Amino acid sequence: MNKFAMILTAISCCGWILAGCESTNNCTSHAGTYCEEGVNYYVDSCGEYEEVIDQCAYGCKADHSGCEGDALACEVATDCPAGQGCRADVGLCGKCRSDSDCRAGEKCNTTNGLCLTPCSPGPCCEQDTFVMPNFVCSEWDEFRCSGTQCGADAQQRTVKQRCSGVSSSCDGAVTEGSWGTLSMCGPNSVCWATETAAGCTDCAVVCKDGACSTCTDEPCCADGAIAALGLECDSWVEYQCTSADCGGDAQDRTVTQDCSGDSVFCSGAISEGNWVTQDDCDLDSICWSDTEGAGCTQCTDSCENGHCTEPCDPGVCCDNGSLRDTDYICATVVEYRCTDVGCGDDLEERTITQNCSGTSSECTGGVVEGDWGLSQDCGDDDLCWSVETAGGCTTCELGCASGVCNPCTDEPCCDNGEHRPSNFQCGSVTEYRCAGNQCGDDAQQRQVWQYCSGDAALCTGTTVEDSWSTIDVCHADDICVTDDTNYAECLFCENGCDAGQCQN
Repeated sequence: MNKFAMILTAISCCGWILAGCESTNNCTSHAGTYCEEGVNYYVDSCGEYEEVIDQCAYGCKADHSGCEGDALACEVATDCPAGQGCRADVGLCGKCRSDSDCRAGEKCNTTNGLCLTPCSPGPCCEQDTFVMPNFVCSEWDEFRCSGTQCGADAQQRTVKQRCSGVSSSCDGAVTEGSWGTLSMCGPNSVCWATETAAGCTDCAVVCKDGACSTCTDEPCCADGAIAALGLECDSWVEYQCTSADCGGDAQDRTVTQDCSGDSVFCSGAISEGNWVTQDDCDLDSICWSDTEGAGCTQCTDSCENGHCTEPCDPGVCCDNGSLRDTDYICATVVEYRCTDVGCGDDLEERTITQNCSGTSSECTGGVVEGDWGLSQDCGDDDLCWSVETAGGCTTCELGCASGVCNPCTDEPCCDNGEHRPSNFQCGSVTEYRCAGNQCGDDAQQRQVWQYCSGDAALCTGTTVEDSWSTIDVCHADDICVTDDTNYAECLFCENGCDAGQCQN
């Protein structure tokens, strides 16, 4: 995003001029102004250029809020800067009202008050008049990969250039759209991008360090290539009790997984062996099992309804002096993890429970680990974070690449790659109003300042409003007119004023 777009985003979409920018089809015209390269423009509430207000004699103010310096005195139009006319009624340079205010050969554009030479043919010239600066005169797509790691997605954005309002050529403001996912590349794929396209290339064997490669020590690698279908690549032992009642037996079984024939990772068919009794518990014993093993615990007194009958000490697994059954869940915890360390990788969670053992007041029974499932779907410009008991998605303000948030550069609240403090002024706008709605009520203005937040590169901090001050004293036969964001002035009523209205 260029500097102009970011400042306009801060001005128009942070909620301190208007209520927000829900879509480009619901933008309020003349929501503010923006001065760039000696030309002062109107802008709408979505940050788009509108018509030119005037050309600045001394350039733009440093905060882009308007022209630098005061209007020049004049007798003829040649005394004024290019684009301005000489208002003979006040003897000052400024907006023209008719061709007579302009230089010879220039015409007055009464819409924006600029004296302009009829434009030459070009994409921003229509019927000898410069096209409005919100007109898109050129549009193109840009492509990139979200990162350099395996599985980075192919992305695309649209860039638009608009007319400047003072030139026939397409040389106005450039607006860069947000990056969107064009293709979601899998973990065994490599993203590629050129100036005109982007996509994913599936690796024939395996993707390593962002490039297709031969395999080495992966579970389904055979002589640098993918192993054949059906080759056993993993095995583990599962445990269970045949019953939660007294005398239930402890069993185990072996589970194996085969290679799929199309991946170097162990992702093929799973085969479960038969359950085999490893410990035959008697009727005064209770079976226990978890992910690590299974066995029998002998009751000191006797066993009844799945728990030992001897009196128990106070504890989570002791209920009114009797031990709880082995199917009672005495502890629950949720664990979190990220699917990977790249941009847009998701947060997963699983629930782990522990049961009472049936032989102790403490929570010492079997542990059951649930399956991992999606907890938060992180966006393309998010980074996943997790600790054992918490996790989330952190949105990168300026986008994400190669598993890290993009650093700030020339944003209004960035200083050599660091966020500016919250007392740094990053934007301002002038608001206008009439002191009332009656005849003779004065035209007023005030300045509204916005500051950095201290933890962001864009101008999104607090705002401070100055007091209202009178800029035009209206008389009894005047009414005040304003658009709230660009001007407020007194309008003389030739036939007198009554109840806030000019008389016919």
